[in-house]
Amino acid sequence: MNIEFSKAITNIRTDLRIGLSDKVNYSKQDTNLFKISRTQELSSEDLQYLLFGQTSENIIPYGWIEASWNYINKFRCSFGFNLEEVLLYSIVTIVGTPDIPVPVTQEQENTIRESLESIPEFKIERLWVKSPEELAIILDNRVRQDQRFEGGDVGPYAP
Repeated sequence: MNIEFSKAITNIRTDLRIGLSDKVNYSKQDTNLFKISRTQELSSEDLQYLLFGQTSENIIPYGWIEASWNYINKFRCSFGFNLEEVLLYSIVTIVGTPDIPVPVTQEQENTIRESLESIPEFKIERLWVKSPEELAIILDNRVRQDQRFEGGDVGPYAP
């Protein structure tokens, strides 16, 4: 049974008695409570997040999101720039190499891995691409092949 993500978050906050204006502490324990509550509403296949880079001055250019749109639409995954929000998902896809102008850094990736490594269903991958065009090729191929996730390091610049 699918429900909209915003409704799921509202239900989770209600179940955990967290008001809409309350700030949530994203500790491992709180994240696990969110995951337990949320997985009662959503299947684990619905819990994928595409993480795009941001700095204090910028977010990744819109062309990167456009290049991902077929994939986002096909697999109904969430996307954004928020490292704390990633902690609510069991499948994380990091977009871009650590050296693009607006990256998800290697340090940020390590923090995500350390925060979620104790959760058995957690999976992560990084798409090692340096342009929206390269990203579109990988994700459009996945849409054609009905392949949601590969895992590990993927793409032309993968180590």
